[in-house]
Amino acid sequence: SIGADASLAGSGRTAVLSPDGTALAFTAQQAGQTRLFVRKLDQLQAVALAGTEGALIPFFSPDGQWIAFFANSKLKKVSVTGGAAVNLCEAPNGRGGTWTDADTIIVTPTNGTNTRLMRVPAAGGAPTVFGTFGEGAVTQRWPQALPGGKAVLYTEHSAIGGNDGANLVVAPL
Repeated sequence: SIGADASLAGSGRTAVLSPDGTALAFTAQQAGQTRLFVRKLDQLQAVALAGTEGALIPFFSPDGQWIAFFANSKLKKVSVTGGAAVNLCEAPNGRGGTWTDADTIIVTPTNGTNTRLMRVPAAGGAPTVFGTFGEGAVTQRWPQALPGGKAVLYTEHSAIGGNDGANLVVAPL
């Protein structure tokens, strides 16, 4: 339960299960403000994490100790136990991310033509381009690290709007 004055919020993924299956992280609106919540599955009440106002599209670190999310034109991370959120890089309009076993994050920090997946150290820093565009592609979105830590699955689109002409791509890390 998140309380009677809260509702799920956001675009893209709004909830994600921790890697060990013991906790759920999700974005919800409470008193008109979107923030990140964590609910241990052996407890009834979810807890709002301070400093996560505006949070969207959360995803866990492989060890389940951190949650990355987009907020206020940045990619950020916060400990599942709370504390200060840490800015990782600029991300003006995030379109998904995934935290790899190699302690890097593959992320789509913006939306629009020629938007590529970027690689960011989990400690933060300057993003670098991850991979290349396939023929006719103009944007890459919604990365997901695959089990085993050797590849990332993502969508590659030939147009900005909608999913017509989108392809699923697997790229090695």
